[in-house]
Amino acid sequence: MEIKGNDVTANSASLQESVSLCNRVSTIANLLLHQLIAVVTGLVLWVLFAHLNINQYILWHAVLLVMAFLPLMSGGILCFSSNNVWLQGINRSTRYYIHGIFLTGAVISMTVGISLEIYSRCQSGKLHFQTSHSITGLVSWISAFISCLLGLASFYSRRLKNIVKPVHLKLLHSLFALASFSIGIASLCLGFEKKSYALHVTETQLSASQWMVIIIAVFIGLSTLRDIVRHVKAICR
Repeated sequence: MEIKGNDVTANSASLQESVSLCNRVSTIANLLLHQLIAVVTGLVLWVLFAHLNINQYILWHAVLLVMAFLPLMSGGILCFSSNNVWLQGINRSTRYYIHGIFLTGAVISMTVGISLEIYSRCQSGKLHFQTSHSITGLVSWISAFISCLLGLASFYSRRLKNIVKPVHLKLLHSLFALASFSIGIASLCLGFEKKSYALHVTETQLSASQWMVIIIAVFIGLSTLRDIVRHVKAICR
C-alpha cells in the first residue's frame, strides 16, 4: 500500500510539473506575441511617418487601420487569454470592460480611417471600393461593427435570455470577430503593397512585414477558434 501511495504521489507531482511547464511555455509565447505586435506596429508606423506628408489623408488612413488591427483588435481578442502577462490578477468581469474598450477603439479607428480614404477619393474624383484591398477592408469593417453589437448584446445577455440564449450570442460575437480580424489582416497585407508603403521598403522588408502580420493573425485566430469550439460544445450539451 505504501508503494502504491508513493506511485500516486509521484504521478501527481509529474502531472503538476508538466502543467506548470505548459503554463510557462504559453506565458512566454503570449509575451513574445505581444512583443511582436508592438515591434511590427512600431516599424510600420515609422515607415509611414518617415516618408509621407503629415497632411496627406493616406497617411492617417494607413495609421488608423494599422492601429485598429494590430494593437487594438489583437489586444482585445487576447484579453481573455489565461496567460496574458499584462492582465495577470485581473478578474474576468474587468477583462470584459477592457475587451470592449479595445474593440470599440478598433471600430472607431477603422471608421475614421475608411472615412478619410472615401473623402480623399471624393475630392479627387476617384471611384470607391474597386480593389481587393478596399473591398476586404469594407467587409472587415461591417463584420467588426456587427461583432461589436453582438458583444454588447452578450454583455447584457441575462436580460435577453428569454429571447436568445447567451451562448448563442457569444458564439455569433466570436464568429464575426474572427471574420473581421481575418479579412482585415488580409486587407492590411494587401495595403502593404500600395505605393504609400511599398515604395519606401525593400521587397524583403515588404515580405517580412506581411509574414509577421500573418504570424500574429494565426496565433490570435487559434485563440478565437478555441473560444468558438467551447461555445459550440456548450450549445451541443
